[in-house]
Amino acid sequence: STTIRVGTLADAGGAYPPPRRLDLRTLKVSTRELWFELAQPATGRVSIALFDVLGRRVALLLDGPIEAGYRRVEWHGKGSERLSAGLYFARVVGGQSQLVRRIMVAG
Repeated sequence: STTIRVGTLADAGGAYPPPRRLDLRTLKVSTRELWFELAQPATGRVSIALFDVLGRRVALLLDGPIEAGYRRVEWHGKGSERLSAGLYFARVVGGQSQLVRRIMVAG
């Protein structure tokens, strides 16, 4: 089965200013793992879904309440839930904001 982890990024002595807007940055991409840094400006519900080029949702990485701040979101696909090489889109919805990021998965 697939494993999804959401953790708080280390503050590193105040090196991270509070986020001003919703943002998603790709940290690691492979057919087995996706790691993202999520910037959430206010506590609230956040959804991160992954779509293929045909618009089909292939994974729901996060859907629930998240406290404001920076989070690392990890997706670990196992068995048949691994990604094929190709182009994907991560859609992030939080509060009144929405964004889409392109993700290229190499084989």
